[in-house]
Amino acid sequence: MQTYLVLNYISAYFNLIVNCFTLYIVFKHTPPNMKNVAACVLNIILWNFAGNIMWALIPFYPLFPMNCYQLIGPLAVFFKQYYLAKYCYIILVLFFLNACVGVQLSFQFRWIQIAAPDRIKNLGRKWAYAYSAGIHFLPCALFSYLSHYMFLTPEEYPDFDPVYKGVPIYCLTPDQHKLTVLVSIIVAFVILSAIVIIALIILSYTSLNAKRQILSANTLKLQKTYLRNLIILASISILLGTVSGTVAWFCYYSHMVNLKLLCIGAILVILNHGTVLDIATLVVFRHYRKATQRVVRYFFHVCGVKNVLLVSTVTTRSGNLSNSGGYAARI
Repeated sequence: MQTYLVLNYISAYFNLIVNCFTLYIVFKHTPPNMKNVAACVLNIILWNFAGNIMWALIPFYPLFPMNCYQLIGPLAVFFKQYYLAKYCYIILVLFFLNACVGVQLSFQFRWIQIAAPDRIKNLGRKWAYAYSAGIHFLPCALFSYLSHYMFLTPEEYPDFDPVYKGVPIYCLTPDQHKLTVLVSIIVAFVILSAIVIIALIILSYTSLNAKRQILSANTLKLQKTYLRNLIILASISILLGTVSGTVAWFCYYSHMVNLKLLCIGAILVILNHGTVLDIATLVVFRHYRKATQRVVRYFFHVCGVKNVLLVSTVTTRSGNLSNSGGYAARI
């Protein structure tokens, strides 16, 4: 467990640095013509950021072969009550679920921006925010309702190990039928989201081709670039999230002792996929890439100037001491 905690804190520290730097670049260096794209990207990044912060403070550790998970970390002592540990798990999953919803929303708004830009301007930002809130709320409400019936208290869990009595812990039902229903709904949601994203990509490219005679060459190229970048970001989320999520669910179903390490590895991949997404955001968007290069160059320039000043100061002091020694010797 100690190794797991060390790896968790190292990844959390790295995630915090990358997330904060990415948020700074997006907030301070987004050009006016990228405001809508930046809002969609920020929606994804902020949900991931919230999940990473919560996981860093209250990570959980699988207790296979029991289908239970122990809360560890600096704030775990405040969650010894069963229902608090349960809601920590639900909230953590909801953060990452909303990041997935944000990916789908980004393609919805990109298609609307291409197909009917005047309509979205007339509706205004408040309706866009209201629509986004509704899309985020529906899967959250469904997951919260379904997951409520998946938990057992430690006293209700069959063959509960009394060693873990009194520690922050939550247990999921070993009933395979209930688990199958929940997992089937989650898988169906993921597949439906993927189908919707693919359909929106096709519709977006179709709309761009239909407006080829109306739009200027620069505008057409810019819209295709934005769409391509969103596809890259979505591919990263889907690939890392789906593969690691599948492995984690397999371990969760099997809950065998020898699968604990594999489950921990899958969890760490899920938690770090937001960092990969942040780095990809800074690379694929030209304005962010140039802003990152400027900030990094400035940082190394400042560090270089400080080092030169430090070396020159040390050299000057050494020279003064040498001169003083020579003068004393002459006296």
